[in-house]
Amino acid sequence: MGGSEGTAFEDLPPRRTIKQAVAASAMGNATEWYDYGAYAVVATYIGSHSSPGSTRRC
Repeated sequence: MGGSEGTAFEDLPPRRTIKQAVAASAMGNATEWYDYGAYAVVATYIGSHSSPGSTRRC
């Protein structure tokens, strides 16, 4: 094996960049879960109030 010997940690970006990437990923994940939850609530509400056999009214 030739070449330079070093650790894999030498190739990592700065710690601040990693923290920003993790924070951005967490915010994106939270937004996606909120979107899924809101869609589930709205789809259930619209489906239960617009079905032909629905007798339930707001």
